[in-house]
Amino acid sequence: MNTIASLLEESAARYGERTALVMRQGYRTQRWSYERLWRTSGQVAGRLQRQGVQKGDRIILWGINSPEWVAAFFGCLRAGAIAVPLDARSTREFTCQVAQRTQPTLAFVSAVTMTEAQALGVPLAVMEKLEAFVGDGPVPEGLPALGPEDIAEVMFTSGTTGDPKGVVLTHGNIASNVEAATTVVPVKPDYRLLSLLPLSHMLEQTVGLLSPLSGGAAVHYLPSRQPAVIFRAFKEYRITSLVLVPQALQLFMNAMHARAEEQGKGKLSRNCWQRPQTFPFQCGACCSAGFTSSLAAPCTL
Repeated sequence: MNTIASLLEESAARYGERTALVMRQGYRTQRWSYERLWRTSGQVAGRLQRQGVQKGDRIILWGINSPEWVAAFFGCLRAGAIAVPLDARSTREFTCQVAQRTQPTLAFVSAVTMTEAQALGVPLAVMEKLEAFVGDGPVPEGLPALGPEDIAEVMFTSGTTGDPKGVVLTHGNIASNVEAATTVVPVKPDYRLLSLLPLSHMLEQTVGLLSPLSGGAAVHYLPSRQPAVIFRAFKEYRITSLVLVPQALQLFMNAMHARAEEQGKGKLSRNCWQRPQTFPFQCGACCSAGFTSSLAAPCTL
């Protein structure tokens, strides 16, 4: 593995019909196999070629985490394009600044960002309609050759402390990080990872997407980050892995305290968390919130 595209190619050959990506939408659950992800990303690359996208062109990805986001991302890379991922919560002003600097030829957007994306002044492809975008087009045989020195992404800072700054990342940069991550935390095919952080964040891309895919694991996406939806997913999909930042942990903590308050055990819950070295009580706040399936040791709250 020396490029991100070869990572997926190797995994598709090794894991084939194993589940790679999962997303619940309403009453319907999408399950993408490794083979399907590889084939669809190739079809995306073919459609981009037919639209005139050439190696080195920039393509913005501005949308929510989903299997379609992942397929569009790999499709851009396989076409030789440079991906410019943006958080779905980015403002139109910020995104227009990025577009002015990168001069994209196209943007993949979600339904929630499509209206704002009209200001970019480039052709748009809606991720939720990716199947219609690629049609029944074949995977072309003449895709550009890629090497570790080729640019894969331009990742922009948030701009909160100044003008947004684009960080240029090569295939080799990202592939080496994935290899290092899986050396420290090996991935097994029976792992089921819940993806919460945005894929526009390199932490989530590296540890929450590329590392799991390199080891044959399944990555689960949610239509909402509401605590009730997250906790239900833990139970329903028997999640084994989760990549978090402190803000997300605070979200979970707030949800557990709220559940304890509903049960009339708020004071008990607060006292327990103030004294983490001992948990002598059985308040049930964590368990009723759905954390029993994800804790390494039994919950004694």
